[in-house]
Amino acid sequence: MARNDVYLMQEYYHNNGYMDVEIRQPQVTLSDDSTSLQLLFEIDEGSQYRVGKVDVSGDLLLTRNELLERVSMTPEEVFSRAELRQSVLALTDLYADQGYAYVNVTPLTKKDRQQRTIDLTLDVEQGQLVHIDRINIRGNTKTRDKVIRRQLALAEGDRFSGSKIRESRRAIRNLGFFDSVNIVDSQGEDASQANLDIEVTERPTGTFSLGAGYSSVDKFVAQGSISQDNFAGYGVKLDLAASFGGSSTTYRIGLTDPYFLDTKWTAGFDLYKREQEWTDFSEDTTGGAVRGGYPLTKNIRWLLTYRYEEKTIYDVTSDSLLILEQEGDSILSSITAALNRNSTDYYQDPSSGGISKFTFEYGGLGGTEHFGKVVGSHRHFWPAFLGTVISLHGQVGYVYETTSDPIPIGEKFFLGGLRSIRGFKTREIGPVDAATGDFIGGEKSAFFNLEYLFPISKSMGVKGVLFYDIGNAWLQEEDYFSDMRYSAGGGIRWFSPLGPLRFEWGYNLDPKDDEKRTIFEFSIGTAF
Repeated sequence: MARNDVYLMQEYYHNNGYMDVEIRQPQVTLSDDSTSLQLLFEIDEGSQYRVGKVDVSGDLLLTRNELLERVSMTPEEVFSRAELRQSVLALTDLYADQGYAYVNVTPLTKKDRQQRTIDLTLDVEQGQLVHIDRINIRGNTKTRDKVIRRQLALAEGDRFSGSKIRESRRAIRNLGFFDSVNIVDSQGEDASQANLDIEVTERPTGTFSLGAGYSSVDKFVAQGSISQDNFAGYGVKLDLAASFGGSSTTYRIGLTDPYFLDTKWTAGFDLYKREQEWTDFSEDTTGGAVRGGYPLTKNIRWLLTYRYEEKTIYDVTSDSLLILEQEGDSILSSITAALNRNSTDYYQDPSSGGISKFTFEYGGLGGTEHFGKVVGSHRHFWPAFLGTVISLHGQVGYVYETTSDPIPIGEKFFLGGLRSIRGFKTREIGPVDAATGDFIGGEKSAFFNLEYLFPISKSMGVKGVLFYDIGNAWLQEEDYFSDMRYSAGGGIRWFSPLGPLRFEWGYNLDPKDDEKRTIFEFSIGTAF
């Protein structure tokens, strides 16, 4: 332990310019009451050095000035061994990206004790230009090779690139099919060729999940779903879901192929049936959707979805005219264009990067329902300290009439609950009918979620979360961000062997007379 302390102190001094520091092994003495040990370290700091001249030599891939721009050390700043390592790594990565897989960057230093400076020359020996010979994949007992290969930014015969190897690992990891992904390069048939050995460890990709919580009308709700993200090892996603509550029943089946017919096109469909008893009416919906999409860049994808629904609203008990006019049968035929961007480091559990979504839906391609709906959202993640993560999410929506027909009540915005503003019952934030007090939904909405996630047990995958939510929904004539509702709370999230578990408790910071102060919700899942 004491030796490690000496090493850590040496590192600290070396990163702050004290290159001649001497730290002797500690003198250990017993305290007067014999209950503890005292360690005395003798330190001779020596002089603090600054950076003198900085240069590059050897095989220069770019001009001298262009290479020096990659070096983080500049003259007159305090000399730092950590910055030196970073500079060596930057040049190594630059050459590796141009195919020089086995480049050697050697830092040559010249110490001037009188001037207290250190001149630095980074000598580059680029070696041979390397191309990819063979790509070997191991460990994929279920997943087909092609599912992994289509995530690679390199192919056999391509020029070696360190950054493309890292991007390939990120893409394979983000499939969510593997517990671990390692890519190691080794020399091929000769020094001008390299093999890539990809080693993966499969994880369960099927999920049987159960969920429970409280809704505004059902009180206790149970949900169940079966999904397989890697159906038959082809990377195809299959969903079968059902939920049962005191007043609701939902069935859904969906299939999505992210590489339809081995192309970059995404294709999929959903079929569903919902029966829901709300406080003021009941609705029966049967419908489906087909979709297709294509990646525009590495992180950006567009998606087009056609949706068709047949809906019946019945048993209306409300006296609100806005709800009474919705009674009867209707047909929805709409098209939705979506643009999605995901730059997070790990899709399943991000710690950096962001997720942006923008959708525009037009209802009125036949049918009886007519409206336009725009929703934009962004969630960003920042790594903090000790493995903690800060997340900020915001979503803004707007729905409007395109004809003289009223906007369908199902397309309006109702906030509240685990997916929007916690600490409130589901669908019980937003405009109410002044005459009846019934929630009627808003044409405008905005809400924001600030979260602080911290590890409780890294080995078990348990995290804690503290959150602050704010938002509301408004009528067409009302202003955005007026009369905002607030909540705060905490919870636990666990990526358990049984699947994802989520327990969250929300506290209404400014409850109205008919609102509860606290709401607790949870969901439970199991993997197979």
